[in-house]
Amino acid sequence: MFINSLSSDNLQQTIIRHPLIVNSEILLPDVIALINEEQGNCHGLPNKNSNYLTNSSRDIDSTASQAASCALVMKNSQLVGILTQRDLIKLTAQGKNLEGISVSQVMTRELITLKLKDFKDVFTALHLLRQHRICHLPIVGEQGELIGLVTPTSLLTVSILQAELYNYTRVKLLERQKIEAELRLERNFVSAVLNLADALVIVLDSQGRIIRFNHTCEQATGYAFDEIKGRFVWDVLLLPETTACIKDIFQNLATKEFPQRYETSLVTKDGNRCLISWSNKVLLNRDNQVEYIVCTGIDITESRKAQEELQQTRNFLQSMINNLPVAVFVKDAKPENFGKFKLWNHTCENIFGITAEQAIGKTGYEFFPKEQADFFYQKDLETFASGLPQDISEEPIDSHNVGRRILHTTKIPLYDKDQQPEYLLCISEDITKYKRAEKNLQQAKEQLQTVLDAVPGFVSWVNNDGYYLGVNRHLAESFNLTTDAFVGQELGFMENSPQFTEFMQEFLDAGV
Repeated sequence: MFINSLSSDNLQQTIIRHPLIVNSEILLPDVIALINEEQGNCHGLPNKNSNYLTNSSRDIDSTASQAASCALVMKNSQLVGILTQRDLIKLTAQGKNLEGISVSQVMTRELITLKLKDFKDVFTALHLLRQHRICHLPIVGEQGELIGLVTPTSLLTVSILQAELYNYTRVKLLERQKIEAELRLERNFVSAVLNLADALVIVLDSQGRIIRFNHTCEQATGYAFDEIKGRFVWDVLLLPETTACIKDIFQNLATKEFPQRYETSLVTKDGNRCLISWSNKVLLNRDNQVEYIVCTGIDITESRKAQEELQQTRNFLQSMINNLPVAVFVKDAKPENFGKFKLWNHTCENIFGITAEQAIGKTGYEFFPKEQADFFYQKDLETFASGLPQDISEEPIDSHNVGRRILHTTKIPLYDKDQQPEYLLCISEDITKYKRAEKNLQQAKEQLQTVLDAVPGFVSWVNNDGYYLGVNRHLAESFNLTTDAFVGQELGFMENSPQFTEFMQEFLDAGV
């Protein structure tokens, strides 16, 4: 039987030995980036000149890497959870903001695993995958240590390798009936794996006709296999603008490499479009000619939409921060990078004369005099020591490019989920002009007071509401008071001259 012909070595080849592993504290956007990077780092599958059997181990690892759509979560060298691409898509579809959410908050903790010693045949793994409706089955050792990962895609690859093995065996052996029986069983096995795979799998002949079409493809496109069997793929599933390119590839397969990885839009039966990331494997016949192309695809419509929306949100926030009329900058608060700038908006560039490119990753010691940098550093420490926002009403800044500035700065401590310092948010307003105007106003007041004090008579000035704005020295001394004692007081507050008070009030009411 075909299943029994899967040797221990072949079973071992179905195990992805280097799956994506993350810790439980990593944030979801970072996991998405790692999954995309893992899928993007695939170096391709063997071309038509490859020795299929001798390179089988490398081919399986490559195919498994292409199908990577999950992250295994490890803590203290133990497997504690799993997060799949399907989980991420569901979270996005639910409208959840992935920013700030860690893997530990959403990962699946109740794991289905298979011990290596119990991995006797592929049906053991297939049964667990189907029974629990999962697509990623961790393989563990006797002590629970992680060995690797089995997926429908990795099992599919072994079955395809076995197909090549039996084609080779059929040529060498004369036992035609036995080989045909084994091939029928193999086709049934491949069909079972194809329909179990949580990916679109289309098998094309060398002319571009559809000869296999799994259940996932039927669900995604709305076509039953019988509707499109034998039809050219570009006549059914592809957009008109891509048809010419795909036709040209098939017409020149002998001289051109078939694309190993690409993205294209798939047209469904009802006319909708979905974006698919394809990975292709070329199968050769005994004459080293292309016989089949196995196309494995993942629907990335929702994940790409989520990525675009996330990027739009980031761009919006960055644009909003850059256009604020106050300087906004963020410092790293982790001990190893304390004080290094992480964010620097456009107003910072204008106030400090330092571009974001120059500031990011640097500290204040690299731009400001040491005594000022020491002051900033001390205030940063005080902010985290108190755990509360700190308001610095006047903060002098000396820049090589723009000279001295007076800032009104607020420092706000930010903590991670473990309440450890993570960032320091700083908001600074340039009050240099205000302080200069305040100083000029005070000087003008002093000069005016000097002039009025020189007048021999009594001089006072009041506002329209009948309150003193000021008096000269002679008037103040006549009441044995200082000039400041009158400021803000209502006319007649001394109650020494009610007639004068009444006269002034009538004068003001008349608007003269």
